[in-house]
Amino acid sequence: YLERSGSLFLVKNVFSLITSILAICLSVRYPLRPSQISLISMFTIGIPGFLLSQMPNTDLIRGNFVENILKRAIPGGLADVFMIATSVVLGTVLGLNEADISTGATLMIAVIGFAYIYSIIRPLNGYKSFTLFGCMIGLVLCTAFLPTLFSMSRMEWKAWILYGILGFAAFGMLQLMNYATGKIWGFVKDIHHNRIRKSRKR
Repeated sequence: YLERSGSLFLVKNVFSLITSILAICLSVRYPLRPSQISLISMFTIGIPGFLLSQMPNTDLIRGNFVENILKRAIPGGLADVFMIATSVVLGTVLGLNEADISTGATLMIAVIGFAYIYSIIRPLNGYKSFTLFGCMIGLVLCTAFLPTLFSMSRMEWKAWILYGILGFAAFGMLQLMNYATGKIWGFVKDIHHNRIRKSRKR
């Protein structure tokens, strides 16, 4: 669970790095506000990462620790980037205001964050279920009762429809990124191993 908890923190770094670079290169406003990032980090990274790290575990770390974390984190970060970009573009096309777009983007990351947590902790047991659903409830309550503190707007109906559809698509996007990243990672490792074999033969 140390690897899984570590990958939760790295997902945010991957997402933030790529999103920041894109925002700078395209000269657009960063889609999220600091308070929104704090909300997401609290319930999809900080709290679940801490609780999961407390679970007893006797399994030995297999392979390279850093490589294992990267393999888990990169798909989640890429899924975040793609879905946020999609939500911002479609929100702009539909004429949504910046507050609704940033709120929708926050919800997109939250959905992917919870889907990612589920993917790394399954199968569920009582403790894992408490961690996952407790964090979901906490985020919903903060969004509903502390919208001003976390810069969450009361989105109009077409925004709810858009981000509701994208929320379902986010699950598929995470699976697609997991599959694609796994294939690319395996391809790169095969090339590396082949080079090592050729160098040894020489």
